Amino acid sequence: MAKKGSFSIQAAATEHLPFSPLSPQQIRAILKAFRLAWSEFLAEPEPHGIENVLGAKEVPISEALLRVLCTIHNAKKPPIPAFSSDFQTPISDGSLRNFDGSRLVTKVDFCFRPKVNPYPGRNIDQYGLFVEAKPILNGTLSNYMRKGLVKFLRGDYAWAMTQGMMVAYVRPTNQQLPNALIAYFKRLGNAKTFGIRNTPRAYPTDTHNPRPCLTVHERTWSYPSPKANVPGDIEIIHLWLPMKK
Repeated sequence: MAKKGSFSIQAAATEHLPFSPLSPQQIRAILKAFRLAWSEFLAEPEPHGIENVLGAKEVPISEALLRVLCTIHNAKKPPIPAFSSDFQTPISDGSLRNFDGSRLVTKVDFCFRPKVNPYPGRNIDQYGLFVEAKPILNGTLSNYMRKGLVKFLRGDYAWAMTQGMMVAYVRPTNQQLPNALIAYFKRLGNAKTFGIRNTPRAYPTDTHNPRPCLTVHERTWSYPSPKANVPGDIEIIHLWLPMKK
């Protein structure tokens, strides 16, 4: 029999982190699911209590989109087989601990957890693709970056992973990926603030529209003692979903 308290110790262990990223095939399935769910939502927003998508706020849109994603996932004839077969039903997680357990953070908008556990004996509550969503209004990226992306860099979201994802609900704008991100990080201080490691570029293994973008960011914190290992850089996949006019 395990020593009393051993499961509690294992639950908080971090010496094996970070986990390996999801495969490109898994990421493509999630991206495809988002595109389909968004198309379906735009076609019929009224059943979700949204009459005017352009005037809707972030939380109602995310809640509606999550419901559509769940329906796609559990369809009798899954339109995206890999999405249904590889992942648990997508959920919006409750409050999560940050990287060192010093505080609880607000729930992430979407979390996609693989059905197969590649880490037997380990706590995998932080294993999966964590997705934060933000609207982009009037072409400004300040809210998207400083209230969204920053959560991945300071160890609130995806701190046990080497990848995460940002989704934007974009009102009509001339800004497009990756040029909008390139321009933002060129502004004074932004590259340093967000630890940018690369020139934002199109996501290499997905060419469908809207095409995602990839950025790489430094993380400067360490996991708790005793080993206090570092998480390394994090890749962020950006998917911008255009609102209809």
